[in-house]
Amino acid sequence: MSAISEQKASVPERLLSIVTVINPGEGLTAVLMAFNIFMLLAAYYILKPVREAFVTTDWANTGTAIMALLLIPTVKAYGAVAARVARKKLISYVSAFFISNLVIFYILAELQVRYMGVIFFIWVGIFNNMVIAQFWAYGNDIYDPQQGKRLFPLIMMGSSIGAIVGPLAAARLGNLLGTNPLLLVAGGMLAICIALTCWIDNREKPGLSSQTQKKKAEDVLGREGGFELIWKHRYLLYIALLILVLNIVNTTGEQIRRETFNEHARLSASVQIPALTDAQMKEAIKKNKLQLNADFFFWVNLLAVSIQGLLVSRILKIMEIWGALLLVPIIVFLGYGMMALLPALWVVRAVKITENSQDYSLMNTLRAALYLPATREMKYKAKQVIDTFFVRLGDLFAAGIWFIGVHHLALTTQGFARLMLVFIIAWLALAVLIRREHRIFVPVERR
Repeated sequence: MSAISEQKASVPERLLSIVTVINPGEGLTAVLMAFNIFMLLAAYYILKPVREAFVTTDWANTGTAIMALLLIPTVKAYGAVAARVARKKLISYVSAFFISNLVIFYILAELQVRYMGVIFFIWVGIFNNMVIAQFWAYGNDIYDPQQGKRLFPLIMMGSSIGAIVGPLAAARLGNLLGTNPLLLVAGGMLAICIALTCWIDNREKPGLSSQTQKKKAEDVLGREGGFELIWKHRYLLYIALLILVLNIVNTTGEQIRRETFNEHARLSASVQIPALTDAQMKEAIKKNKLQLNADFFFWVNLLAVSIQGLLVSRILKIMEIWGALLLVPIIVFLGYGMMALLPALWVVRAVKITENSQDYSLMNTLRAALYLPATREMKYKAKQVIDTFFVRLGDLFAAGIWFIGVHHLALTTQGFARLMLVFIIAWLALAVLIRREHRIFVPVERR
């Protein structure tokens, strides 16, 4: 990052210190980074309801499987581009590519092209994982490990707030403009992100020494792809496996929550009005599900913002990255242990609110911070593979586990919760291995 001149912290920087420690001169870049990730998450959460409007559940399941397969050539292509262009151009080119895609999807939607919905579903999954991974690779690039541990909690606040504002904006703008124009709105937000990245990148360069500027300018990434880097470095492999296991647990937990909510919605509808027609019953169930899910997501996002703003920086200061990395699976283990003993609605709801809120705040910050000591090649290539392919592979494994558990093993909520305890133990073991491997992996000059 640029050198910080001898100066006092500004009033905004002192206010930002409520979230984390801000050194003089760091505030503006951190706020720009937070606004950048805010725009990215808000754009995604505008596109997410559009995706749900375009595709059915059956096609969504098919799309998830196709998405996992398509991510392999996608991340390889990304790595090839990353090896040839500077970071600002890389981010601008990738963002411009996705903007052009949104314009094309808008035209296809207006023309009501068949199967456009499933193509868009696959695209949104790839888009979300790639742009977020790319953003945090950039964040790891401009901050050193000590700065990252301090400033990532503040930057992540932008992500948490964007996840709240996006759905609200989608609802309001959808009523005002219609569904299809939201694609162009999201494209405009990505264009703002390109401008923000250029602003940040230009801000950071002047403070670098001439030798560092030359090194950065000539820092062309090697020819090794993201997959090759992961197989080569056990530190990266353990991170990839941790993300895989984490996603299996979270996605299976989401399915448990969804089924529990659906069952409660059906029971509530039958109790509310005993003599319902089929049409009335379906409408009553739909309303009950809407209320349950709306309430659930409200509390998840509210708690996530609270944890991010008040606790994350303090947890990292007291426990460091490695202590926090062990804390997360312990909390999740206790939650699923409760679910295995008492699979009541309030338990499932409380466990998933806790799990999701810390996943969106503390765990997301940790996932970004793990790459602070890594090389630029690992940040832009390996992280892209881990945050796209391994995340979606976890979704695919979770879908297979759920299918086998329901149709062949007749597992109940308690059965699935007990099974997840095994995966959480593996998650905890991987966190220990990452810590051990970090001591070998991190170059001496970076420690």
